[in-house]
Amino acid sequence: MIRCNWRLAALTGGVIFLALASASQAGTLRTISVDGEFEDWAGIAALAADPVGDASSGDVDFGQIWMANDEKALYLRIELNRETLMQDGSPALGGGPAGNDIHLYIDGDDDSGTGLDLDGIGAELQVSFGQRSATLYTPATQGITLNEAGSLVLPTHSGDEFEIRIPFTATPGFDSVVDVVTASKVNVFMRDYAGIDRIPDSGSVTYTLATGTADPIVPIGLDRADAEDIRILSHNILNVTMATNPDPFIRILRATKPDIVNWQELRPNVWTPEQTRQFVESALPSTDGEQWFAAGHNDNVTISRFPILNQSNSDGNLIVHIDLPDDRADTDLVIFNVHTPCCNNEAGRDVEHDRISATWRDLINGEGPFTVDPGVAVAMMGDFNMVGFVRQLTNLRDGDLIDNATFGADFSPGREAGSLASVPARHTHSPEVYTWFNPPQNYAPGKLDFILYSPDVATLKSNYTLKTGDIPAADLAAAGLEAGDSSASDHLAMVADFSFKSSSPEN
Repeated sequence: MIRCNWRLAALTGGVIFLALASASQAGTLRTISVDGEFEDWAGIAALAADPVGDASSGDVDFGQIWMANDEKALYLRIELNRETLMQDGSPALGGGPAGNDIHLYIDGDDDSGTGLDLDGIGAELQVSFGQRSATLYTPATQGITLNEAGSLVLPTHSGDEFEIRIPFTATPGFDSVVDVVTASKVNVFMRDYAGIDRIPDSGSVTYTLATGTADPIVPIGLDRADAEDIRILSHNILNVTMATNPDPFIRILRATKPDIVNWQELRPNVWTPEQTRQFVESALPSTDGEQWFAAGHNDNVTISRFPILNQSNSDGNLIVHIDLPDDRADTDLVIFNVHTPCCNNEAGRDVEHDRISATWRDLINGEGPFTVDPGVAVAMMGDFNMVGFVRQLTNLRDGDLIDNATFGADFSPGREAGSLASVPARHTHSPEVYTWFNPPQNYAPGKLDFILYSPDVATLKSNYTLKTGDIPAADLAAAGLEAGDSSASDHLAMVADFSFKSSSPEN
């Protein structure tokens, strides 16, 4: 058959497009930041609702589904109503949620006679989230990964609601599908083969793509807004990479100019903290009256422009107490430089996150490994490896410890503010927030790294995640960066600027 490219038709044959669009409700033109949060779906009506409680078994019970699009991608929001690991097909582990066998089917040419013939549609793309795989039917059958599909799925940790991005055409940095969506309407349904639930219960959701160009993404500048702000950088640097390929890391340091650097995965048998301090000194030389200070434990190293008063550790994680300058802050800062266990080691992450929370609780209660003012600021940052249970994140953020019998009572880590706040750290030139990206693997890009801070004493100013591949060439040149610098590691550098005040009663 002759296929109509809807984008071309919309520009050159408005009559053709209007005829197609009249058959279904118009879509919503909006760029969604796929971040595992859902504020940017405000005002978008759900396209279908599946009855809650109709799942015969399993860890998925579909609720509602929403869709939106911009000129580059299709966005979906889906309720599962049961906590699940979206990119995992394994059974429940360690008292947490199971994975899933959810499949998404997209008929992108609005033609049931092409693609995979299933339940009344002809699907050009099938995405199997638990298996981290996809299949193209365009027209030959081709198995690909989530990365090759150019898809994003967040949150990366467990949840009961998820955002999904499927690009229309090849996405820079991804080896992604091309022209899966070629008509003005798409037909979509999702099925959980483990629990035999489906949305919609029969047939498919028909979505008419909105035309036009979505509001542009406003770039985030690399420089801090206020010279007096304290700039902190956190980056997992991929094992020995900074020693074997130092130039990208030097360029990142010079472009971001942090006051405090927190690196993870810097092997102690490769560089000691002192050698790391010398590396930073070579990249950002001290002027008169300045110097860099260093602390390290396991594979975590913190380099600070300000004196490190105390240091300790919690399992493999580093804790440092930094004396912030009186002319720029009226409180000290405690940093937890975190690199907790990877992958499906849920028990290990549970324990390490519990111990970090308990240590912070003890510090502000005057019972920690060193003495601090009870109103001291805190920032917990690094590679949290948040690919597992969301309880590990809420543990640190909310003080909701997992094993109270071993690690003690829950508490408010932000004192009168309650919870710690999370730095959004959007990419400078795109709406994305993922911090880990490794195309050879079958996982979609994920948000594994976080910066949590005490909002009662810290005010977040500028913040971003640096992905140099998305930055225009002129901006890269002005910053002294190269397009491939972020590819030196599988994690991206996160930057946050703060101003600090004390929460001590006497201040």
